[in-house]
Amino acid sequence: MWTRLWVPVLALAVLSHAGPAGPAARAAQSQPVKVGLAVGITGDISVYGDPIRNGFLLAFRQINERGAVRIDPILEDTGGGRDGAINVFQKLIQRDQVAAILGPVLSSQAFGADPLAVQAGVPVVGVSNTAKGIPEIGATVFRVSAPEVLQIPKSVAVAKQVLNLQRVVVLYDNADDFTVSGYRTFAEELQKNGIQVADTITFARGDSDFSAQLTKAKAASPQAIVVSALAREGTLLLIQARNLGITVPFIGGNGFNDTNIITRAGAAAEGLIVGTAWVPSAPTAVNLRFYDAYRDQYKKEPNQFAAQAYAGAQVVAEAVRRAGLTGAEDIGTQRSKIAEALKTIKSIETPLGRIGFTATRDVDQPRTYVAVVRGGRFIELTPPK
Repeated sequence: MWTRLWVPVLALAVLSHAGPAGPAARAAQSQPVKVGLAVGITGDISVYGDPIRNGFLLAFRQINERGAVRIDPILEDTGGGRDGAINVFQKLIQRDQVAAILGPVLSSQAFGADPLAVQAGVPVVGVSNTAKGIPEIGATVFRVSAPEVLQIPKSVAVAKQVLNLQRVVVLYDNADDFTVSGYRTFAEELQKNGIQVADTITFARGDSDFSAQLTKAKAASPQAIVVSALAREGTLLLIQARNLGITVPFIGGNGFNDTNIITRAGAAAEGLIVGTAWVPSAPTAVNLRFYDAYRDQYKKEPNQFAAQAYAGAQVVAEAVRRAGLTGAEDIGTQRSKIAEALKTIKSIETPLGRIGFTATRDVDQPRTYVAVVRGGRFIELTPPK
């Protein structure tokens, strides 16, 4: 499945606080630049893919309506598997001849598909890949999603202070690259913070009955349960834990950063603690405009993944602007110029706050958050002063 959406218009406002542009960068585009959107909008990761797609399309619509650059976004559904992402990357690179790719949704998909883009010289910007080692895949791989090695330490430290944590049980999905990476970071941080791990229990993506794991976890009498999981399994764990009479808080990885988990788990999600790159209440002008535009367009609240997708679209469009592309260049030139321009982005205002890229092409995001579910929504959690 693929969709091409382009609105040809003029002026630039979404690219706020953009860097200086030379005469070439101010040249009018004769043709739109094609950007591939590799998003899982079917299968078990659609809870992530839907808001990511929405964030991309909202940003590019605004960029095309207001901008001095014109983007032709080509949407492809990867599904939830590694093979689907590989097939989509092959189509975008070879058939559609895109100049850059945004996506895929999962880190496990990125480890499989991103090397194809690196080999072809296509810049890739990950907006939801938080596992360790993503930028190291290759010289054209970037990400705007704060990695779990930065988020988890903060969430563990805050949870320790708020909950006076001394003893936890850890549950993790041992069949996915992202969740295994998250587990390893959690294990390191719990040890650093002197928090005892009473038990470590595994499950696999696709499991539905967690009664055995949760019964074992309950027997260990933890003060909290730490979980590295994707949204589907995470939601089921929350619901089944409460049904078994487990009342202690859950501390989740990035897979829990989705308001759909709150919707589906209901009261079972209350008290869930997560590290997050975005909160709705961040009081910047760009974030408030994004939040209002998203709600107006889609009739629901955005989440972290929508905000990161929007930011990813912003940086790609800014790279096109800085590269001075007209859209008439050969595809190899477009790809190399965008890759080089991405490296120059050090500070751009997005819904995530000011972000840029480090020398290793990872995101530089000075402000991140810890959130807790209270009253059916994520709010910022801060330790007592």
